[in-house]
Amino acid sequence: MMLDMIQRFFGEFRPADLVASALELTFILVILWLELPARFHKRRIRKRMRMVKNLMLQGQEIQRRAPTGKMVEDEKLDGNALSEIATKWVDSVKEWWENTYKLLDKYSPLAALSFVHHRGGICVQYSAITGLADARDLYRVLLERLDNLLNIMEKSDIYF
Repeated sequence: MMLDMIQRFFGEFRPADLVASALELTFILVILWLELPARFHKRRIRKRMRMVKNLMLQGQEIQRRAPTGKMVEDEKLDGNALSEIATKWVDSVKEWWENTYKLLDKYSPLAALSFVHHRGGICVQYSAITGLADARDLYRVLLERLDNLLNIMEKSDIYF
């Protein structure tokens, strides 16, 4: 239909053709107006989900490196060395929290609030994690924050 309209522009042009071409152009503009924002939104969400995925991977790596009492036996560490490892781990957890919160807040304050939300509930003790430098308590909160990030990833349309 559009090709026929273009052909008439360069051949026999009637006033009715102007109305028809205006309607076709309006129809195309409406389709673009409805489609383009949805595509840009999906693209923006994909970019932000890559960012959240990277934050999740960093947090899981920190979780994997949590200091345990077993480290003393496996690596022949003394109490001071384990305390130093626990202190460094606690610092890395706190740095990860701050960086994650700042990035989430930059793109979505709602996601940042969800990230730091504490649901309460049963406090589980993680006896494998060393109690030095508050590592055991921070491990629990780390797991909770990772769970919050997972919820943000699952409901990305709501947060971003």
